Amino acid sequence: MGMEDFEEKEKYNFIFNQIVENADDFVGSMAYVLYKFNKIEYIEQYKREHDNKEPELHELREWQKSECAKSKLNNYKSLAQQKTTEFVNHLQNDKERQLMIKKAQIEKKEGEIRERERNVKQQEKNLKERSKYCHVKQKGQFLLGVLQSFLASLAFVVFSFIAILCLSDKTDFVKWLMELLKK
Repeated sequence: MGMEDFEEKEKYNFIFNQIVENADDFVGSMAYVLYKFNKIEYIEQYKREHDNKEPELHELREWQKSECAKSKLNNYKSLAQQKTTEFVNHLQNDKERQLMIKKAQIEKKEGEIRERERNVKQQEKNLKERSKYCHVKQKGQFLLGVLQSFLASLAFVVFSFIAILCLSDKTDFVKWLMELLKK
């Protein structure tokens, strides 16, 4: 761009058209944003150096002319490409970290599920083993239990009666028992 082209286009912002190629040019748009940041920085530095005075239009135009050099525009685009790549890489790394965290959580849950399955299988195995050795037939068990209790009670009463007779002085139980056995 020649100096005369610059003078013709000073009525509008021609740098945008030199940096941004079309509406889909993300890197060019980022380069233009970087250019704008530099422009603001130039104005703020000028104000610091000149007692808070704004730069004159011709001073601002001189700075803009220097920024229109092909090498400067390429630097803006290169820096924008670098920052865009860093941003995309950061997003990708963040997503990868999130995926790794999710994967670790899933693996932990899978491990817990496998452990629970092992515990359930072990409990099933233990129940099968117990059922082999603890198998009791229910039919007739009640009456057998009643009969056992009755016989035990009868034996207790008989032995208690014999003990009482033996301890009593009135009867010679042993003598009586011997006579009973002789018959």
